[in-house]
Amino acid sequence: MEMHELLAVGFMILIGLHISGAIYESRRTHENLPRSMVNGRKERRIGDHEVVVVKGHPVVLATLAAATIGAAIWGAAKPAHGVPSATLDPVYADECSACHMAFHPSLLPATSWAYLMNNLDNHFEEDASLGGETTAELAAWLAANAAETADTIPANVFRRTTVSAPDSITQTRFWQRTHHHLDDALFKRAPIYSKTNCAACHNDAKTGLFYPANISIPKENQE
Repeated sequence: MEMHELLAVGFMILIGLHISGAIYESRRTHENLPRSMVNGRKERRIGDHEVVVVKGHPVVLATLAAATIGAAIWGAAKPAHGVPSATLDPVYADECSACHMAFHPSLLPATSWAYLMNNLDNHFEEDASLGGETTAELAAWLAANAAETADTIPANVFRRTTVSAPDSITQTRFWQRTHHHLDDALFKRAPIYSKTNCAACHNDAKTGLFYPANISIPKENQE
């Protein structure tokens, strides 16, 4: 789990504890504490009499509350540091998806993309050669958006490719370790067909994020 996810979970836990504490104290003291937080008034018992004591100005409290809520919303809405934002280049997506899934550039380091683009004539035993100008443009785009430019878990782990297959994600130790419990037959049946068809199970594969909650292994022959 990444740092921003841990912080988000931590804040949710703190909010839950705060609300639970306010409810508990309200029941224990028979006083509406949430209302006191809004209007700035709190009741104090002196003998059999109740005295209303002004603890703060409602406008000040409302401003502080609005500022706090606004800061929380801004923090949740702004892009997390290091998350890949590049959308797939149309030419890249068109050329790659003709044979397999178009992998997000953040899933391989720049050196791997350079190796892949320099060996398109023997691309996994297929000739995937492109025109010189197109090859150069795509190579530059891939390098500019490679794993080094992102700070996601996939980008970090797939930077460490194998010497024998620097352009293969499925040959990395991380991929092998996280998929070892899956039978090879699973990758051969419809609608998966191949280990490189990440999008069949990872609903956010095209973004390069691969969030665990977005994994959904399709049933056989499901289209």
